[in-house]
Formats: sequence, structure tokens, C-alpha cells
Amino acid sequence: MLDYHVDSVRRLVVTRAIGHVTVTEVANHIIRLMCDPTFKPDLNAMIIAADVNAVPSAMEIAAIGPLVRAWSRRRVGAKWAFVLPNRATRDFVESVLAAARLPSVSTRCFTSEDAALEWLDPGQATLAAPATKPAGAESALA
Repeated sequence: MLDYHVDSVRRLVVTRAIGHVTVTEVANHIIRLMCDPTFKPDLNAMIIAADVNAVPSAMEIAAIGPLVRAWSRRRVGAKWAFVLPNRATRDFVESVLAAARLPSVSTRCFTSEDAALEWLDPGQATLAAPATKPAGAESALA
């Protein structure tokens, strides 16, 4: 499941991934963002994987890859911070991002939300608001 919150003050989209994330959920998430009037393509993103199950496998990432590359071209100049549950998962996602070659956006992986926020907005001291899901909305990744 993917939920997100647009923090207009920080110019940040915070997405929380809980449980197994599918290609369909990623596609629905992108559609939801594009339809959200508070979303702007130049907003930075913090994508938080609640646990290792929220990180797609190598095969699933291959299926998601073209969609993520296309989405990155619409987000020129944005920073994407991935917050992952442990070092091994962080190393895996870093290698996937390096192989994906996303020149339109800057990406970096972290194991702490505070470190991710510091990279996204140097000097930021507090955590981003938790993602909320509007009532009746279907779940969807920044």
C-alpha cells in the first residue's frame, strides 16, 4: 500500500510504502499525484519503505523501471530521497537507482528520515508529517 502527503510548506511529497508494493499501485500512485491540485512536479520526494517487504524484488523493479524513468522525466530537478529499513536494503536500492540512470532527478538512499530530510532541505530539524490517506481514496509512490 502507498499513501502520500504533500507538504507545500517544505515543498515535499512524503510517500509511505507499507506491505508489498505492486506495479499497479505505483501506476495508481502516479495518477493520484498528477490529479492532486496540491502536487507540483518540481516538489522533492521522500519515499519511506516501512519494512523490507515494501521494497519490490529485482524482477518487480524491472517491470516498474520504464514507468519510473518516464515519471522522472516529468520531475526534472527534483530530489528523491529513499528511506529504507536497513543497510542491506539501502545498498540494494542504491544499486538499482544507479542502474536505472535517472538523469532528470537526484536520488539518494538513507536509513533515517532525519538524514533524508537534511539532504532534501539542509537545516531542516523536524520530520515530515506522516502520510495520510483521504477517506475513500485508493492507495497508491512519489
